[in-house]
Amino acid sequence: MHSEGVIKLGASDAVEHLLGPVSLPVFAAEYLGERFLHVPGRPGKFTGLFNWKDLNTVLRIHRPDVSHIKLAKDGEFIPRDRFLVQRRVGGSWLEPNAVNRELHDGATLIVDGIDLLHEPVTQLAEALEERLQCGVGVNMYAGWRASRGFDLHWDDHDVFILQIFGRKRWQVYHPTRRYPLESERTVATIPKPDGDPVWAAEIDVGEVLYIPRGWWHVAVPCDVPTLHLTIGLYYPKALDMVGWVVGNLRSQDSMRMDVHCVGGIEARNRYYLEVQNALVAAFSDPALADKFLKHLDSARAPRPTFGLPYSVVPTPLDSVESKIRLLPRAPLQIEALEDEETISVAFRGEAHVFRREAGPVLSMLAGRGALPVRELYEAFADSIEREQMETFVSDLAIQGLAVLESQ
Repeated sequence: MHSEGVIKLGASDAVEHLLGPVSLPVFAAEYLGERFLHVPGRPGKFTGLFNWKDLNTVLRIHRPDVSHIKLAKDGEFIPRDRFLVQRRVGGSWLEPNAVNRELHDGATLIVDGIDLLHEPVTQLAEALEERLQCGVGVNMYAGWRASRGFDLHWDDHDVFILQIFGRKRWQVYHPTRRYPLESERTVATIPKPDGDPVWAAEIDVGEVLYIPRGWWHVAVPCDVPTLHLTIGLYYPKALDMVGWVVGNLRSQDSMRMDVHCVGGIEARNRYYLEVQNALVAAFSDPALADKFLKHLDSARAPRPTFGLPYSVVPTPLDSVESKIRLLPRAPLQIEALEDEETISVAFRGEAHVFRREAGPVLSMLAGRGALPVRELYEAFADSIEREQMETFVSDLAIQGLAVLESQ
């Protein structure tokens, strides 16, 4: 049960809860990719999302290579052999006393990909992916002393900072190069800011920062235990779209031809004009951006979601209280087929064919969270027989369009 002001994990309005009182339309129009934003905190805003007990569990149950867990101090990663111990049967373990000693001396503890390790954070990441239409990755940072983990830097993607526990002091500066790329991450290429920060303050529990790509920032603990999540937003860039367009031109002979330096100026000019015309035609398509985004959506690998035992073979539901939910981040595209008896459902680049009666059922499920199967039975009792609905629900799970959750 959520108290007032708490983020509703996995809900369609998770972004609004995260950003409130700033609405999503205002955020998208005035801040996304362009402006820094500080969102004041609310009591209990991140209750149930992540806490110290959750962190202790993640540290205790970790992958053998421990590559996702790091320690950093004053801009440098601490050598791993200072806090890992080799297991007798392969892999490594964290050595608690060594980790505690490094943290006592001012190191920052980092857990990369916490959205792959802790279900509530996974749900929030999925909700953000669905609402913001981008890739999302979440890292966790914990500190105790006043030493910074990283020096002043910029990221090649937008980030949200969620202060979960304690407080931390942040300084944020304007970018010195707009929309920088990862390949440009050298001080020689992009100079550090030499003026005052545009924002400098301590943030406390429940507060949120939005830092666009390229904006310089540095965080320093305040000599008290502090824990925050960094949510990275990964959007495609125009260069990615250009590469996709050029890749699609491989079917044209002129684009596969060799570029010769011999043969006469007239022949070369004719060839260059043919190439130019092909490029102009491709980039003149008014629907180019929509086609590119649709391509990305269909090619994007979904987050791993399992609905065992129902997703392997047809399995009778053990209870009408079992729930069904369509997988997020992929709006359904439904098209009636020529026989007028079936529909085609485009989902993550694949076409799935169902009887036309499935259309209203899918429309009911779309945009909803987990829905009790009982509600489907009741809503369509007059038009779809119970056995037929059970078969359809099972088909959705087996084809990967939905997940069944047993009660």
